[in-house]
Amino acid sequence: MPLRVPPGSRSPRVLAAVLALIAAMAVALTPAPARAAGSTASFSADYATTTGTTISSSLLLNGSEGGYLTMQNLHWFPQETGQLSSIGLQSVRVDHIFDDTFYHLVNKDSSGNITYDFTDLDKQILPMVKSGITPFMSLSFMPAALGSDNSGPPTSDTAWGAAVSALVSHYAALGYTGWDWEIWNEPDNSFSGTQAQYDAMYAAAASAVKAADPTAEVGGPAVYNLSDSWTTAFLSYLQANPSVPLDFFSYHSYFATNFSSAATAQADLTGIGRSGIPVYVTEWNDPTSMTAGAGSGSDTNSSDGGASYAAARLYTALGSDASKVFWFSPVDGYTPADTFNGDLGMVTENGHRKAVGNVFWMYSQLAPSELSSTVSGTNAGETDVYGVASKNTSSDETTVLLWNNTATDTSTSVSLTDLPYTSSNFSVTQTLVDSTDGNYYNDYTDGANADTPSPNENAPVVSDTVQSAASSYSGTIDLPANSVSELILKPTTSSTGVVTTTAAPLYDDLAYGAPVTYSSTYTGTGWAAANLTDGQDHSFESANNGSPVEGWTSAAHSTTAATEWAQVDLGSAKTIDTVVLWPRDAQDSNGGGFPTAFTIAGSTDDSTWTTLYSASDYNGGATVDGPQSFAVSPASYRYIKVTATTLGGAIEESGSTVYRFQLQQLAAYDMGLPNAGFESGSTSPWTVEGKASVESSVVHSGTDAVTVTGAGNGVQYTATGLSPDTTYTFGGYLRSGATGDPVYLGVKGYGGTETAVPVSSTQWTPVWITFTTGASSTSATVYMYKNSGTAQAWGDDFTLQPGS
Repeated sequence: MPLRVPPGSRSPRVLAAVLALIAAMAVALTPAPARAAGSTASFSADYATTTGTTISSSLLLNGSEGGYLTMQNLHWFPQETGQLSSIGLQSVRVDHIFDDTFYHLVNKDSSGNITYDFTDLDKQILPMVKSGITPFMSLSFMPAALGSDNSGPPTSDTAWGAAVSALVSHYAALGYTGWDWEIWNEPDNSFSGTQAQYDAMYAAAASAVKAADPTAEVGGPAVYNLSDSWTTAFLSYLQANPSVPLDFFSYHSYFATNFSSAATAQADLTGIGRSGIPVYVTEWNDPTSMTAGAGSGSDTNSSDGGASYAAARLYTALGSDASKVFWFSPVDGYTPADTFNGDLGMVTENGHRKAVGNVFWMYSQLAPSELSSTVSGTNAGETDVYGVASKNTSSDETTVLLWNNTATDTSTSVSLTDLPYTSSNFSVTQTLVDSTDGNYYNDYTDGANADTPSPNENAPVVSDTVQSAASSYSGTIDLPANSVSELILKPTTSSTGVVTTTAAPLYDDLAYGAPVTYSSTYTGTGWAAANLTDGQDHSFESANNGSPVEGWTSAAHSTTAATEWAQVDLGSAKTIDTVVLWPRDAQDSNGGGFPTAFTIAGSTDDSTWTTLYSASDYNGGATVDGPQSFAVSPASYRYIKVTATTLGGAIEESGSTVYRFQLQQLAAYDMGLPNAGFESGSTSPWTVEGKASVESSVVHSGTDAVTVTGAGNGVQYTATGLSPDTTYTFGGYLRSGATGDPVYLGVKGYGGTETAVPVSSTQWTPVWITFTTGASSTSATVYMYKNSGTAQAWGDDFTLQPGS
């Protein structure tokens, strides 16, 4: 089913200091359409010669998610892990772990004894793990049970160490060992105690981590300013106390174009007798402001901290003294009421990949072996117009990543030699991020639906050709201002010529922006009837900046025995096969207001209604958790109405219990397939081949996905009622549990040749097939299947759409 903190989550005091500091610091390959070039450059690489530098995903593909108050919603960030997986992130740093505002991990019982509750934190952490993303745990800030000041030291270092030990032990007991544990966040800005108190707190936590999990890595101090007296004092403490564990040294880096500062950190470590300790930059970006306005921050290809900046700076991490770098941040969240406000994420608050997210995806496509290359031209010396090439000897793939981090269009000539394609043709596929391509900000400002994947959100293929067998390749890539482009070359059995490419199938939320009518309503503190169709799927009862985000609510009732309804007008009759109701899902009111008896109905005239779904004791009367998806018989309707006849999800308001009908969002889709995201919790009505099941621990979006393990297993569905001699596109998201162990998305029985596309990546990967039904064919069988290998695989968000 389709779904949708300041750096280090600094305190207001620190934000003010940062703002004061800021104030004081007064390509397209033919046959793609050519663009005017203002300058020229050249890039050459030799497949037979490598630099010896490894292009490491564990070095580059990491993010740091701070303490946005949106993280209080325990559904929001976990439901973005599928998107982050598809980008290629390997690790995500999470701070505020001990903060009472978020996870309520450390508490005192009525007798004053310390207790631990990992329930809320698990809801954030475990979905990442199961999506193949390793958490990087930042141990901040101080819970009230351990100290009187959230930004200060513990009352007892022994109690603090015990809490750290309990946390590490909890995940070790679940089988998760060897993680990185960072002690505090920017203590030079956000620690109210003395230097000596931090040093003692660090030592207690570091010893506790190593005792609970000897394979864990522990370090810090995650300073904001690498070169100040606070950092110097901590290093002096480490020098005087060589037995205190330090497996990595971490700091943050903003307002920079490279990672040369890592050499300074490494030299400082050498100076205290700890040479060779890995250096981690656990937050990096260009700006630190998250409210500079739409089009700023990482919003576009050309903004400060935008796509071309990220491409150029990521490259400088290769061969630097940094062992890991973490982009701040994976997902926007500072101003949740606004899709764009100059925040710093790879992904918008409502789950759309931004241009900078496409750059990280492009880096994830590079192979580990960097090729020797030469770059020349204007700005090449500063790596603003530059590139990197890599090879994968097992598949003979060659990947070239090019960028233009300037405001001038550049034409780049590319020459590759000693290629392994002398005995086969080879394909050359180009993707692009510029002011329009791979740029959701442009789609959004042009009015694209804010609630579904937009046409140009993911970096598109702008050129795809098959070349004759050869040991060399040359071409000209036009790189528009602030653009990033990637070429992937690989052997193929296809004939030479231009390859016809088709866009991914899109499925709009047909209810997005639709007018809403209702039986009753309440407006205030974030609530409004129009919010029911505004594309904001999650509730946020507080925000770092701006208003809370809520949906629609009816008037209050003293009992559950009440009838309330909400209705949307789609503007014209449209085919619908899926309705999704998003409940109120903030941490303190999860599932509140969702009814236990209700109907979903459709109408073409707002007079005669057809019941699409009916429930008398929904979910057994228990509070719902997450979006509720309903497959309905495909039919055309203009109006969708949800009527609650028994209210549920009791709500505490001003010390009293009331009942309301509340929804965060109502969405309607034409997916072209029933149960396309397996949100029913069952594979039905899909046919199981071998063994397949539905699970909720690894999903691309929503709450469920289908999974199979090993060869001979899959699911398929025969779609009927298709039109003869008509083009359709079947698509979805697949993920393999092991690199190189493929799972296939395919189509057969449509009057043409069976076609299947493999996915062998552990990232969630969008994949689609375009086919044309035969002259008399009115059906097609679509499937996900493993015909080899032993790994587990997952599928989600399938769709079948007419057209290409």
